[in-house]
Amino acid sequence: MSQELVDVIQWIVIICGGAYLYLPVGEWFAATTSSGLLFSYTAVYLGLAVIIKIFFVTVRRGVGGKLVGSDVFKGAEYYLGMFAGLVRFACVLIMILAVLHSRYFTPAEIAADDKMQKEVYGSDFFPGLHALQLEVFENSLSGNFVQKQLAFLLIKPTVGKSEKFKQREYSPL
Repeated sequence: MSQELVDVIQWIVIICGGAYLYLPVGEWFAATTSSGLLFSYTAVYLGLAVIIKIFFVTVRRGVGGKLVGSDVFKGAEYYLGMFAGLVRFACVLIMILAVLHSRYFTPAEIAADDKMQKEVYGSDFFPGLHALQLEVFENSLSGNFVQKQLAFLLIKPTVGKSEKFKQREYSPL
């Protein structure tokens, strides 16, 4: 447990910090750049995770050896270590679900994707992201629980910014 303590705290801070800061920072990022809200929310969420990870790597370098050498948890070290692993797994799962939850698909987009799949492939053999979201958040036990009970930890579903790519005209120097 002594080895896992810094990692558990790191993941809890990543999940809580990302959940509470992605919205205001993402809206500011979208307003100051030309990116859409979906990209801004996701980039800020993942960027905060990277910044927090870097911070905790530096903390671990300074404190890590002292925690391993100390016998703070005594006989409960093994059992608390198993619980710490469970908490870390839950935090990683929530982070993945938060990023997966970020994209909102309109019914028109879903119908267009289904139509394209039937025209190109003859069936809907290859599931899209919307089908994956449906399976995870409605048909799975953990995804359904997280969406209903821990929705405040997920990124708000946002419609993607769909702009056509416009190539600039070539002009010789």
